[in-house]
Amino acid sequence: MKRTLAQLSDNVYDLLVIGGGIYGACTVWEAALRGLSSVLVEKADFGGATSANSLKIIHGGYRYLQRADFKRMRESICERRTLMKIAPHLVHPLPVLIPTFGHCMRGKEAMSLAILINAVVGFDRNRLEDKQKHTPAGRVISRDEVENILQDLNLKGLTGGAVFYDAQVYNSERLSLSFIRSAAKAGADVANYLEVTGFLRENDFIKGVQVRDVMTDDRFSIRAKMVINTSGPWIDSVLDLVKEDWPKCRVSLAKAINVVTRPIFREYAVGISGGQRNEFVNSAKKRESRYYFFTPWR
Repeated sequence: MKRTLAQLSDNVYDLLVIGGGIYGACTVWEAALRGLSSVLVEKADFGGATSANSLKIIHGGYRYLQRADFKRMRESICERRTLMKIAPHLVHPLPVLIPTFGHCMRGKEAMSLAILINAVVGFDRNRLEDKQKHTPAGRVISRDEVENILQDLNLKGLTGGAVFYDAQVYNSERLSLSFIRSAAKAGADVANYLEVTGFLRENDFIKGVQVRDVMTDDRFSIRAKMVINTSGPWIDSVLDLVKEDWPKCRVSLAKAINVVTRPIFREYAVGISGGQRNEFVNSAKKRESRYYFFTPWR
């Protein structure tokens, strides 16, 4: 994989992808496998921003149960299985513990139902030859078992816990880079330290991008029949290069903080609610809860 820029301005690509995180890496890889002439440009290191600063969980869609989005849950389970199949050296099963409280949505009954639904939706989750990548069925455990896992953490009203399995990618940067290398091997052109500074336009059509070589400050154009913006938190900034007077905050982003600390729970990932607090959005008060998720890593 070489950073050869001269050929980029000579071609008219079927597809140009902006952003070399995991979304951009998978997009250009998919396009190259389908025979499209493709190019990926990234303004810094491949996978060096949001894709590196992540929780490193390849989740199976439990979160979508809250909205009964079974289709997306199914997709997540299938994608998790695929990643463990094609990247078994990077993606591994991970047990997850969620403490239970009372008899409502945070209780054992609700979590038992969630585990059952997940098992039904993911009935084929273990269709993998490598048995080390099989994820056991979830289960509900007793309060004593939870306290033994959580050690000195005192949770008021604890009734037990639910254990299910997801997957973890130990090195998310390496996973992103593996997709990019595979895309290049399949015929895609890839280049980092190329910042998109504008778009090539003909009437109302996008015909490519203008880029700046961050290392030399050289500027040139790359033409393409289609451009995909996978620039993550910079997605609106890139769109502003097309038309500055577009409405702001077009894409709603999730906000999370990842902290690396000493080992707390060694064998399980653990999710704990931090309780509810008042949040004000456009002068309207609503109750929001903060969720703390601990994952053993390295």
